[in-house]
Amino acid sequence: MRILLTFILFLLYLNSSGQLYLDSNRQRSPKRDWVNTKVIYTSSTKNATIITNSLPKGGGLVYQKGKEYNYFIFWANIRNESTSPLELQINFPSLNFFNADKSHFIVAFTKAKMTFDKVQDFDYGLTDFPSLLNNESNQLKSVKNSILPKNEYLFYIPIFIHKTKWPVRAEFILKDNKLFYKITAGTDTVMVPCGGINFLN
Repeated sequence: MRILLTFILFLLYLNSSGQLYLDSNRQRSPKRDWVNTKVIYTSSTKNATIITNSLPKGGGLVYQKGKEYNYFIFWANIRNESTSPLELQINFPSLNFFNADKSHFIVAFTKAKMTFDKVQDFDYGLTDFPSLLNNESNQLKSVKNSILPKNEYLFYIPIFIHKTKWPVRAEFILKDNKLFYKITAGTDTVMVPCGGINFLN
């Protein structure tokens, strides 16, 4: 009986040791990059731009004038691979409508700075969403930036959706130097003209 008990304890020890080993391996696995799309755009003049769009974080509820919104936090990275400076300009209408059910979304650019070390953080490190939605002094009306050759610009895109569907995805798409924001919520998709990219030759 004592020998059997010793054998069972030995098996339990091996099992727990193996589990600890597996758990430690999981912790050492590569971190998720949270990238949804990464596209290289090349113009007719051979200027190249790389646009990286993230997956969303968030989904919690905030309110504006009694109306319920789900928030979703995205980031985008615009990289200038050309030999000329790049001028980026983005702005959105105050309300952007989906096709059905009176669903709409608001893009509220934040003054907070996004950095790559925040990619693994909860909500990408962004906080205080009620204040961002309701206090315009916390918002940027547009995004403007000059990106030098072989440099990049990383920024947040906080989106608030009234009557959302799931899943939610979003990405900047470049067509002939014009930027469009494609956002999908469930079966609803909309393409919003929102600015452009110009190279200073």
